[in-house]
Amino acid sequence: MAKKILINTGSNFLVTFLKLVIALIMTPILVKALGNHDYGIWEVIVSVIGYMGLLDLGLRPSVTRNIAFYRAQDNTLKVQKIYSTALAFMIGAGLICLSVFLVWSQTTPEVLAEDSAEDIQRYSYLLIIIGCQLFIQLTGTMAESVLEGYHKYYLKNNITIVNTLIGNFLIWSFINESNAILVVAGVSALGISVKYILYFILVANDKDLPLKPNPFLADRATLTELLKFGGKSFIQGVTWRIQQSIDPILIALILNPAQVIYYAIPSNLINYYRSISMTLTQAFLPFFSELAGAKGNQNDSVNVFLIASRFSLLVIIPISLAIFLFGSDFIGLWVGQEYQDEGTLILWALNLTALLNYLDPFASKYLTAHNKHGIYAKLTPIAIVINIAITCTLMNYIGVLGAAIGTLIPTLIFFPIYFSFRSKVQEITWSTYISSVVAPHVIPALVSFVVTFALIKRFEITSFISLLILGAVFALSYYILSVVFVLNKTEKSKLISKVRRN
Repeated sequence: MAKKILINTGSNFLVTFLKLVIALIMTPILVKALGNHDYGIWEVIVSVIGYMGLLDLGLRPSVTRNIAFYRAQDNTLKVQKIYSTALAFMIGAGLICLSVFLVWSQTTPEVLAEDSAEDIQRYSYLLIIIGCQLFIQLTGTMAESVLEGYHKYYLKNNITIVNTLIGNFLIWSFINESNAILVVAGVSALGISVKYILYFILVANDKDLPLKPNPFLADRATLTELLKFGGKSFIQGVTWRIQQSIDPILIALILNPAQVIYYAIPSNLINYYRSISMTLTQAFLPFFSELAGAKGNQNDSVNVFLIASRFSLLVIIPISLAIFLFGSDFIGLWVGQEYQDEGTLILWALNLTALLNYLDPFASKYLTAHNKHGIYAKLTPIAIVINIAITCTLMNYIGVLGAAIGTLIPTLIFFPIYFSFRSKVQEITWSTYISSVVAPHVIPALVSFVVTFALIKRFEITSFISLLILGAVFALSYYILSVVFVLNKTEKSKLISKVRRN
Protein backbone atom coordinates (compact mmCIF):
# COMPACT_ATOMS: atom_id res chain seq x y z
CA MET A 1 0.00 0.00 0.00
CA ALA A 2 2.82 2.42 0.87
CA LYS A 3 4.36 1.75 -2.55
CA LYS A 4 1.04 2.60 -4.24
CA ILE A 5 0.82 5.88 -2.35
CA LEU A 6 4.37 6.84 -3.28
CA ILE A 7 3.86 5.98 -6.96
CA ASN A 8 0.53 7.80 -7.16
CA THR A 9 1.73 10.86 -5.24
CA GLY A 10 4.89 11.03 -7.34
CA SER A 11 2.81 10.79 -10.50
CA ASN A 12 0.45 13.49 -9.24
CA PHE A 13 3.44 15.69 -8.49
CA LEU A 14 4.82 15.24 -11.99
CA VAL A 15 1.52 16.36 -13.51
CA THR A 16 1.27 19.33 -11.16
CA PHE A 17 4.85 20.38 -11.85
CA LEU A 18 4.30 20.11 -15.61
CA LYS A 19 1.14 22.20 -15.44
CA LEU A 20 2.93 24.76 -13.30
CA VAL A 21 5.83 25.12 -15.76
CA ILE A 22 3.47 25.39 -18.72
CA ALA A 23 1.30 27.93 -16.91
CA LEU A 24 4.34 30.07 -16.15
CA ILE A 25 5.28 29.99 -19.83
CA MET A 26 1.80 30.42 -21.28
CA THR A 27 0.31 33.07 -18.97
CA PRO A 28 2.21 36.05 -20.50
CA ILE A 29 1.25 34.76 -23.96
CA LEU A 30 -2.42 34.51 -22.97
CA VAL A 31 -2.43 37.93 -21.29
CA LYS A 32 -1.06 39.54 -24.45
CA ALA A 33 -3.30 37.64 -26.89
CA LEU A 34 -6.55 37.84 -24.93
CA GLY A 35 -6.21 41.37 -23.58
CA ASN A 36 -7.59 42.46 -20.24
CA HIS A 37 -11.27 42.09 -21.19
CA ASP A 38 -11.17 38.62 -22.74
CA TYR A 39 -8.72 37.42 -20.07
CA GLY A 40 -11.27 38.50 -17.48
CA ILE A 41 -14.07 36.81 -19.46
CA TRP A 42 -12.06 33.59 -19.64
CA GLU A 43 -11.46 33.66 -15.88
CA VAL A 44 -15.22 34.08 -15.35
CA ILE A 45 -15.94 31.23 -17.79
CA VAL A 46 -13.51 28.98 -15.93
CA SER A 47 -15.34 29.87 -12.72
CA VAL A 48 -18.70 29.03 -14.30
CA ILE A 49 -17.33 25.68 -15.51
CA GLY A 50 -16.32 24.98 -11.94
CA TYR A 51 -19.82 25.74 -10.71
CA MET A 52 -21.37 23.46 -13.33
CA GLY A 53 -19.15 20.68 -12.03
CA LEU A 54 -21.09 20.88 -8.78
CA LEU A 55 -24.03 19.26 -10.55
CA ASP A 56 -22.49 15.94 -9.55
CA LEU A 57 -24.00 16.63 -6.09
CA GLY A 58 -20.90 15.22 -4.41
CA LEU A 59 -20.85 12.00 -6.44
CA ARG A 60 -17.19 12.24 -7.42
CA PRO A 61 -15.65 11.87 -3.94
CA SER A 62 -18.50 9.52 -3.03
CA VAL A 63 -17.67 7.19 -5.94
CA THR A 64 -13.93 7.26 -5.19
CA ARG A 65 -14.49 6.52 -1.50
CA ASN A 66 -17.12 3.81 -1.99
CA ILE A 67 -15.28 2.06 -4.83
CA ALA A 68 -12.23 1.72 -2.53
CA PHE A 69 -14.44 0.82 0.46
CA TYR A 70 -16.34 -2.01 -1.26
CA ARG A 71 -13.31 -3.33 -3.14
CA ALA A 72 -11.67 -3.82 0.25
CA GLN A 73 -14.66 -6.07 1.06
CA ASP A 74 -14.47 -7.88 -2.35
CA ASN A 75 -18.04 -6.76 -3.14
CA THR A 76 -17.78 -6.73 -6.94
CA LEU A 77 -21.51 -6.37 -7.60
CA LYS A 78 -21.68 -3.28 -5.41
CA VAL A 79 -18.76 -1.70 -7.27
CA GLN A 80 -20.52 -2.32 -10.61
CA LYS A 81 -23.76 -0.83 -9.30
CA ILE A 82 -21.97 2.28 -8.05
CA TYR A 83 -20.31 2.91 -11.42
CA SER A 84 -23.43 2.33 -13.53
CA THR A 85 -25.70 4.37 -11.27
CA ALA A 86 -23.34 7.33 -10.95
CA LEU A 87 -22.66 7.42 -14.69
CA ALA A 88 -26.37 7.37 -15.57
CA PHE A 89 -26.99 10.29 -13.21
CA MET A 90 -24.11 12.33 -14.62
CA ILE A 91 -25.19 11.81 -18.22
CA GLY A 92 -28.42 13.56 -17.27
CA ALA A 93 -26.54 16.39 -15.56
CA GLY A 94 -24.29 16.78 -18.61
CA LEU A 95 -27.28 17.07 -20.95
CA ILE A 96 -28.74 19.81 -18.73
CA CYS A 97 -25.49 21.80 -18.93
CA LEU A 98 -25.24 21.36 -22.68
CA SER A 99 -28.81 22.57 -23.14
CA VAL A 100 -28.29 25.66 -20.97
CA PHE A 101 -25.21 26.79 -22.89
CA LEU A 102 -26.77 26.09 -26.28
CA VAL A 103 -29.76 28.26 -25.37
CA TRP A 104 -27.48 30.99 -24.02
CA SER A 105 -25.40 30.95 -27.21
CA GLN A 106 -28.49 31.65 -29.30
CA THR A 107 -30.14 34.23 -27.07
CA THR A 108 -27.85 36.62 -25.19
CA PRO A 109 -24.17 35.96 -26.02
CA GLU A 110 -23.65 39.74 -26.19
CA VAL A 111 -23.51 39.94 -22.38
CA LEU A 112 -19.91 38.71 -22.71
CA ALA A 113 -18.92 41.38 -25.25
CA GLU A 114 -16.95 44.46 -24.29
CA ASP A 115 -19.33 46.72 -26.23
CA SER A 116 -22.38 46.34 -28.44
CA ALA A 117 -20.42 47.01 -31.63
CA GLU A 118 -18.13 44.03 -31.13
CA ASP A 119 -18.55 40.85 -33.13
CA ILE A 120 -21.00 38.79 -31.07
CA GLN A 121 -20.62 35.60 -33.10
CA ARG A 122 -17.37 34.47 -31.48
CA TYR A 123 -18.98 34.59 -28.04
CA SER A 124 -21.83 32.47 -29.36
CA TYR A 125 -19.29 29.91 -30.59
CA LEU A 126 -17.51 30.14 -27.23
CA LEU A 127 -20.67 29.21 -25.34
CA ILE A 128 -21.35 26.23 -27.62
CA ILE A 129 -17.80 24.95 -27.06
CA ILE A 130 -18.16 25.32 -23.29
CA GLY A 131 -21.48 23.44 -23.31
CA CYS A 132 -19.98 20.50 -25.21
CA GLN A 133 -16.96 20.44 -22.90
CA LEU A 134 -19.17 20.32 -19.81
CA PHE A 135 -21.16 17.35 -21.13
CA ILE A 136 -17.99 15.31 -21.68
CA GLN A 137 -16.40 16.50 -18.44
CA LEU A 138 -19.34 15.72 -16.17
CA THR A 139 -19.79 12.20 -17.50
CA GLY A 140 -16.05 11.53 -17.71
CA THR A 141 -15.37 12.36 -14.08
CA MET A 142 -17.15 9.16 -13.08
CA ALA A 143 -14.56 7.08 -14.95
CA GLU A 144 -11.85 9.22 -13.37
CA SER A 145 -13.31 8.59 -9.90
CA VAL A 146 -13.22 4.84 -10.51
CA LEU A 147 -9.54 5.02 -11.50
CA GLU A 148 -8.83 6.93 -8.30
CA GLY A 149 -10.72 4.34 -6.25
CA TYR A 150 -8.55 1.69 -7.93
CA HIS A 151 -5.39 3.63 -6.95
CA LYS A 152 -4.66 4.13 -10.68
CA TYR A 153 -3.69 7.80 -10.47
CA TYR A 154 -0.53 7.12 -12.44
CA LEU A 155 -2.52 5.87 -15.47
CA LYS A 156 -4.74 8.91 -15.70
CA ASN A 157 -1.74 11.16 -15.05
CA ASN A 158 0.18 9.68 -17.99
CA ILE A 159 -2.72 10.67 -20.24
CA THR A 160 -2.90 14.12 -18.68
CA ILE A 161 0.81 14.74 -19.29
CA VAL A 162 0.60 13.96 -23.02
CA ASN A 163 -2.70 15.81 -23.31
CA THR A 164 -1.32 18.92 -21.61
CA LEU A 165 1.81 19.07 -23.76
CA ILE A 166 -0.08 18.65 -27.03
CA GLY A 167 -2.84 21.08 -26.04
CA ASN A 168 -0.54 23.91 -25.06
CA PHE A 169 1.59 23.37 -28.16
CA LEU A 170 -1.55 23.78 -30.28
CA ILE A 171 -2.52 26.97 -28.42
CA TRP A 172 0.99 28.39 -28.81
CA SER A 173 0.97 27.52 -32.54
CA PHE A 174 -2.40 29.01 -33.50
CA ILE A 175 -3.24 31.75 -31.01
CA ASN A 176 -3.38 35.40 -32.06
CA GLU A 177 -5.26 38.48 -30.89
CA SER A 178 -8.19 37.91 -33.25
CA ASN A 179 -8.93 34.26 -32.35
CA ALA A 180 -7.44 33.90 -28.87
CA ILE A 181 -10.47 33.07 -26.76
CA LEU A 182 -11.87 30.55 -29.27
CA VAL A 183 -8.51 28.81 -29.68
CA VAL A 184 -8.06 28.51 -25.90
CA ALA A 185 -11.61 27.22 -25.39
CA GLY A 186 -11.55 24.90 -28.40
CA VAL A 187 -8.24 23.24 -27.55
CA SER A 188 -9.31 22.88 -23.92
CA ALA A 189 -12.58 21.18 -24.92
CA LEU A 190 -10.85 18.87 -27.40
CA GLY A 191 -8.19 17.83 -24.89
CA ILE A 192 -10.73 17.14 -22.15
CA SER A 193 -12.85 15.06 -24.54
CA VAL A 194 -9.91 12.87 -25.58
CA LYS A 195 -8.76 12.48 -21.97
CA TYR A 196 -12.09 11.27 -20.61
CA ILE A 197 -12.72 8.91 -23.52
CA LEU A 198 -9.39 7.26 -22.69
CA TYR A 199 -10.42 7.05 -19.02
CA PHE A 200 -13.54 5.11 -20.00
CA ILE A 201 -11.40 2.73 -22.06
CA LEU A 202 -9.01 2.16 -19.13
CA VAL A 203 -11.87 1.39 -16.74
CA ALA A 204 -13.48 -1.00 -19.22
CA ASN A 205 -10.22 -2.90 -19.68
CA ASP A 206 -8.84 -2.94 -16.14
CA LYS A 207 -7.15 -6.30 -15.48
CA ASP A 208 -8.38 -6.56 -11.88
CA LEU A 209 -11.99 -5.44 -12.20
CA PRO A 210 -13.11 -4.26 -15.67
CA LEU A 211 -16.22 -2.09 -15.54
CA LYS A 212 -18.61 -1.28 -18.35
CA PRO A 213 -21.79 0.79 -17.93
CA ASN A 214 -24.82 -1.42 -17.40
CA PRO A 215 -28.12 0.50 -17.22
CA PHE A 216 -29.81 -2.55 -15.64
CA LEU A 217 -27.52 -2.23 -12.61
CA ALA A 218 -28.38 1.43 -12.04
CA ASP A 219 -30.89 1.71 -9.23
CA ARG A 220 -32.42 4.28 -6.92
CA ALA A 221 -31.13 2.64 -3.73
CA THR A 222 -27.50 2.93 -4.86
CA LEU A 223 -28.02 6.52 -5.99
CA THR A 224 -29.58 7.37 -2.63
CA GLU A 225 -26.60 5.84 -0.83
CA LEU A 226 -24.12 7.75 -2.98
CA LEU A 227 -25.99 11.03 -2.62
CA LYS A 228 -26.43 10.59 1.12
CA PHE A 229 -22.69 10.28 1.53
CA GLY A 230 -21.93 12.75 -1.25
CA GLY A 231 -24.41 15.34 0.02
CA LYS A 232 -21.96 16.45 2.67
CA SER A 233 -19.18 16.54 0.09
CA PHE A 234 -21.50 18.44 -2.24
CA ILE A 235 -22.13 21.22 0.25
CA GLN A 236 -18.42 21.30 1.03
CA GLY A 237 -17.66 21.38 -2.69
CA VAL A 238 -20.17 24.15 -3.38
CA THR A 239 -18.72 26.40 -0.73
CA TRP A 240 -15.14 25.51 -1.68
CA ARG A 241 -15.92 26.31 -5.30
CA ILE A 242 -17.53 29.59 -4.33
CA GLN A 243 -14.53 30.50 -2.19
CA GLN A 244 -12.14 29.70 -5.03
CA SER A 245 -14.03 31.27 -7.91
CA ILE A 246 -16.59 33.82 -6.70
CA ASP A 247 -14.08 36.66 -6.48
CA PRO A 248 -13.57 37.10 -10.27
CA ILE A 249 -17.34 37.20 -10.73
CA LEU A 250 -17.84 39.76 -7.94
CA ILE A 251 -15.00 41.91 -9.27
CA ALA A 252 -16.51 41.84 -12.76
CA LEU A 253 -19.95 42.80 -11.42
CA ILE A 254 -18.95 45.42 -8.81
CA LEU A 255 -15.95 46.92 -10.60
CA ASN A 256 -15.57 45.73 -14.23
CA PRO A 257 -14.17 42.69 -16.12
CA ALA A 258 -10.92 44.50 -16.92
CA GLN A 259 -10.12 44.63 -13.18
CA VAL A 260 -10.30 40.84 -12.85
CA ILE A 261 -6.80 40.39 -14.24
CA TYR A 262 -5.22 42.24 -11.30
CA TYR A 263 -6.72 39.64 -8.98
CA ALA A 264 -6.34 36.68 -11.34
CA ILE A 265 -2.55 36.94 -11.71
CA PRO A 266 -1.70 36.60 -7.98
CA SER A 267 -4.67 34.27 -7.47
CA ASN A 268 -3.42 31.91 -10.18
CA LEU A 269 0.02 31.89 -8.57
CA ILE A 270 -1.58 30.82 -5.29
CA ASN A 271 -3.67 28.25 -7.15
CA TYR A 272 -0.45 26.60 -8.33
CA TYR A 273 0.57 26.40 -4.68
CA ARG A 274 -2.82 24.92 -3.81
CA SER A 275 -2.47 22.38 -6.60
CA ILE A 276 0.86 21.20 -5.20
CA SER A 277 -0.61 20.99 -1.70
CA MET A 278 -3.66 19.07 -2.91
CA THR A 279 -1.42 16.73 -4.89
CA LEU A 280 0.24 15.67 -1.64
CA THR A 281 -3.09 14.52 -0.19
CA GLN A 282 -5.06 13.26 -3.18
CA ALA A 283 -3.95 9.62 -3.15
CA PHE A 284 -4.75 9.23 0.57
CA LEU A 285 -8.56 9.28 0.25
CA PRO A 286 -8.81 5.72 -1.13
CA PHE A 287 -6.04 4.66 1.28
CA PHE A 288 -7.91 5.89 4.37
CA SER A 289 -11.16 4.53 2.87
CA GLU A 290 -9.70 1.04 2.46
CA LEU A 291 -8.51 1.11 6.07
CA ALA A 292 -12.02 2.07 7.14
CA GLY A 293 -13.64 -0.59 4.92
CA ALA A 294 -11.29 -3.30 6.14
CA LYS A 295 -11.75 -2.17 9.75
CA GLY A 296 -8.10 -1.16 9.92
CA ASN A 297 -6.39 -0.37 13.19
CA GLN A 298 -7.21 3.19 14.31
CA ASN A 299 -3.74 3.71 15.80
CA ASP A 300 -2.06 2.72 12.53
CA SER A 301 -4.27 5.12 10.63
CA VAL A 302 -3.49 8.00 13.00
CA ASN A 303 0.25 7.28 12.92
CA VAL A 304 0.24 7.35 9.12
CA PHE A 305 -1.75 10.59 9.28
CA LEU A 306 0.80 12.30 11.56
CA ILE A 307 3.86 11.12 9.63
CA ALA A 308 2.35 12.04 6.25
CA SER A 309 1.36 15.48 7.59
CA ARG A 310 4.87 16.19 8.90
CA PHE A 311 6.48 15.27 5.58
CA SER A 312 3.86 17.19 3.57
CA LEU A 313 4.74 20.36 5.45
CA LEU A 314 8.28 19.96 4.10
CA VAL A 315 6.73 21.06 0.81
CA ILE A 316 3.86 23.27 1.94
CA ILE A 317 5.71 25.59 4.34
CA PRO A 318 8.75 26.46 2.17
CA ILE A 319 6.55 27.17 -0.87
CA SER A 320 4.44 29.56 1.17
CA LEU A 321 7.51 31.30 2.59
CA ALA A 322 9.02 31.54 -0.89
CA ILE A 323 5.85 33.27 -2.13
CA PHE A 324 6.13 35.84 0.67
CA LEU A 325 9.81 36.38 -0.17
CA PHE A 326 9.81 36.28 -3.96
CA GLY A 327 6.19 36.33 -5.17
CA SER A 328 5.88 40.06 -5.77
CA ASP A 329 9.16 40.30 -7.71
CA PHE A 330 8.25 37.19 -9.66
CA ILE A 331 4.97 38.74 -10.85
CA GLY A 332 6.85 41.83 -12.02
CA LEU A 333 9.36 39.77 -13.99
CA TRP A 334 6.66 37.37 -15.21
CA VAL A 335 3.91 39.62 -16.58
CA GLY A 336 4.96 43.21 -15.87
CA GLN A 337 5.38 45.95 -13.27
CA GLU A 338 1.74 47.04 -13.54
CA TYR A 339 0.51 43.69 -12.25
CA GLN A 340 3.16 43.61 -9.51
CA ASP A 341 2.11 47.01 -8.16
CA GLU A 342 -1.55 46.05 -8.08
CA GLY A 343 -1.09 42.46 -6.93
CA THR A 344 1.46 42.37 -4.09
CA LEU A 345 -0.91 42.83 -1.15
CA ILE A 346 -3.48 40.58 -2.83
CA LEU A 347 -0.83 37.88 -3.19
CA TRP A 348 0.20 38.08 0.47
CA ALA A 349 -3.39 37.88 1.74
CA LEU A 350 -4.21 34.89 -0.48
CA ASN A 351 -0.95 33.18 0.45
CA LEU A 352 -1.68 33.45 4.17
CA THR A 353 -5.14 31.99 3.53
CA ALA A 354 -3.68 29.00 1.68
CA LEU A 355 -0.99 28.38 4.31
CA LEU A 356 -3.55 28.24 7.13
CA ASN A 357 -5.76 25.86 5.17
CA TYR A 358 -2.89 23.45 4.50
CA LEU A 359 -1.25 23.35 7.93
CA ASP A 360 -3.56 20.37 8.52
CA PRO A 361 -3.31 18.95 4.99
CA PHE A 362 -4.97 15.55 5.38
CA ALA A 363 -7.91 16.55 7.58
CA SER A 364 -10.53 16.58 4.84
CA LYS A 365 -9.38 13.27 3.31
CA TYR A 366 -9.34 11.51 6.67
CA LEU A 367 -12.77 12.78 7.73
CA THR A 368 -14.29 11.97 4.33
CA ALA A 369 -12.91 8.42 4.39
CA HIS A 370 -14.51 7.88 7.82
CA ASN A 371 -17.78 9.60 6.85
CA LYS A 372 -17.17 12.36 9.41
CA HIS A 373 -16.96 15.27 6.98
CA GLY A 374 -20.40 16.69 7.80
CA ILE A 375 -18.83 19.56 9.75
CA TYR A 376 -17.74 21.13 6.47
CA ALA A 377 -21.31 20.99 5.18
CA LYS A 378 -22.53 22.72 8.34
CA LEU A 379 -19.95 25.50 8.66
CA THR A 380 -18.58 26.32 5.23
CA PRO A 381 -21.86 27.93 4.03
CA ILE A 382 -21.55 30.34 6.95
CA ALA A 383 -17.94 31.01 5.99
CA ILE A 384 -18.85 31.79 2.40
CA VAL A 385 -21.60 34.21 3.44
CA ILE A 386 -19.03 36.06 5.56
CA ASN A 387 -16.61 35.96 2.63
CA ILE A 388 -19.08 37.48 0.16
CA ALA A 389 -20.31 40.11 2.62
CA ILE A 390 -16.78 41.30 3.44
CA THR A 391 -15.69 41.21 -0.20
CA CYS A 392 -18.66 43.23 -1.47
CA THR A 393 -18.22 45.80 1.30
CA LEU A 394 -14.46 46.26 1.08
CA MET A 395 -14.26 46.40 -2.72
CA ASN A 396 -16.21 49.65 -2.64
CA TYR A 397 -13.42 51.19 -0.52
CA ILE A 398 -10.13 49.45 -1.37
CA GLY A 399 -10.86 47.89 -4.75
CA VAL A 400 -9.67 44.43 -5.72
CA LEU A 401 -7.71 43.96 -2.47
CA GLY A 402 -11.06 43.70 -0.67
CA ALA A 403 -11.70 40.35 -2.38
CA ALA A 404 -8.47 38.88 -0.98
CA ILE A 405 -9.20 40.10 2.55
CA GLY A 406 -12.73 38.74 2.27
CA THR A 407 -11.20 35.32 1.59
CA LEU A 408 -8.70 35.53 4.46
CA ILE A 409 -11.00 36.49 7.36
CA PRO A 410 -13.29 33.39 7.28
CA THR A 411 -10.20 31.17 7.25
CA LEU A 412 -8.93 32.87 10.40
CA ILE A 413 -12.28 32.18 12.04
CA PHE A 414 -13.00 28.60 10.96
CA PHE A 415 -9.63 26.86 10.64
CA PRO A 416 -9.31 26.40 14.43
CA ILE A 417 -12.79 24.85 14.52
CA TYR A 418 -12.01 22.30 11.79
CA PHE A 419 -8.65 21.55 13.38
CA SER A 420 -10.25 20.91 16.77
CA PHE A 421 -12.93 18.63 15.29
CA ARG A 422 -10.45 16.50 13.36
CA SER A 423 -8.35 16.12 16.51
CA LYS A 424 -11.44 15.00 18.44
CA VAL A 425 -12.36 12.38 15.81
CA GLN A 426 -8.84 10.94 15.93
CA GLU A 427 -8.70 11.20 19.72
CA ILE A 428 -5.44 13.12 19.67
CA THR A 429 -4.80 16.49 21.28
CA TRP A 430 -3.89 19.79 19.65
CA SER A 431 -0.53 19.66 21.39
CA THR A 432 0.23 16.21 19.97
CA TYR A 433 -0.32 17.36 16.41
CA ILE A 434 1.49 20.67 16.84
CA SER A 435 4.49 19.17 18.65
CA SER A 436 4.90 16.21 16.29
CA VAL A 437 3.93 17.82 12.97
CA VAL A 438 4.25 21.62 13.02
CA ALA A 439 6.83 22.48 15.69
CA PRO A 440 9.78 20.69 13.99
CA HIS A 441 9.44 23.12 11.06
CA VAL A 442 9.64 26.32 13.11
CA ILE A 443 13.43 26.73 13.31
CA PRO A 444 14.10 25.80 9.63
CA ALA A 445 11.33 28.17 8.53
CA LEU A 446 12.35 31.08 10.74
CA VAL A 447 16.10 30.92 10.11
CA SER A 448 15.88 30.40 6.34
CA PHE A 449 13.29 33.17 6.00
CA VAL A 450 15.30 35.75 7.98
CA VAL A 451 18.56 34.94 6.19
CA THR A 452 16.96 35.11 2.75
CA PHE A 453 15.07 38.31 3.57
CA ALA A 454 18.36 39.95 4.58
CA LEU A 455 19.97 38.84 1.32
CA ILE A 456 17.07 40.23 -0.72
CA LYS A 457 17.54 43.60 1.00
CA ARG A 458 21.26 43.45 0.20
CA PHE A 459 21.01 42.16 -3.39
CA GLU A 460 18.11 43.52 -5.43
CA ILE A 461 16.12 41.06 -7.58
CA THR A 462 16.37 42.37 -11.14
CA SER A 463 16.12 39.19 -13.21
CA PHE A 464 15.01 35.59 -13.09
CA ILE A 465 18.64 34.59 -12.60
CA SER A 466 19.00 36.60 -9.39
CA LEU A 467 15.61 35.31 -8.23
CA LEU A 468 16.67 31.70 -8.85
CA ILE A 469 19.98 32.17 -7.02
CA LEU A 470 18.30 33.63 -3.94
CA GLY A 471 15.59 30.98 -4.17
CA ALA A 472 18.23 28.25 -4.22
CA VAL A 473 19.88 29.77 -1.12
CA PHE A 474 16.53 29.77 0.67
CA ALA A 475 15.69 26.17 -0.30
CA LEU A 476 19.17 24.89 0.58
CA SER A 477 19.16 26.51 4.02
CA TYR A 478 15.61 25.32 4.74
CA TYR A 479 16.22 21.68 3.84
CA ILE A 480 19.63 21.43 5.52
CA LEU A 481 18.01 22.64 8.74
CA SER A 482 15.06 20.30 8.14
CA VAL A 483 17.34 17.27 8.17
CA VAL A 484 18.42 18.33 11.66
CA PHE A 485 15.10 19.44 13.14
CA VAL A 486 12.27 17.75 11.16
CA LEU A 487 13.51 14.18 10.70
CA ASN A 488 13.52 11.86 13.71
CA LYS A 489 16.48 9.63 14.61
CA THR A 490 15.29 6.66 12.58
CA GLU A 491 14.65 8.78 9.50
CA LYS A 492 18.06 10.45 9.82
CA SER A 493 19.76 7.07 10.05
CA LYS A 494 17.97 5.80 6.94
CA LEU A 495 18.85 8.98 5.03
CA ILE A 496 22.53 8.78 6.03
CA SER A 497 22.66 5.09 5.14
CA LYS A 498 21.13 5.75 1.74
CA VAL A 499 23.54 8.62 1.02
CA ARG A 500 26.53 6.45 1.93
CA ARG A 501 25.36 3.65 -0.36
CA ASN A 502 25.11 6.08 -3.26
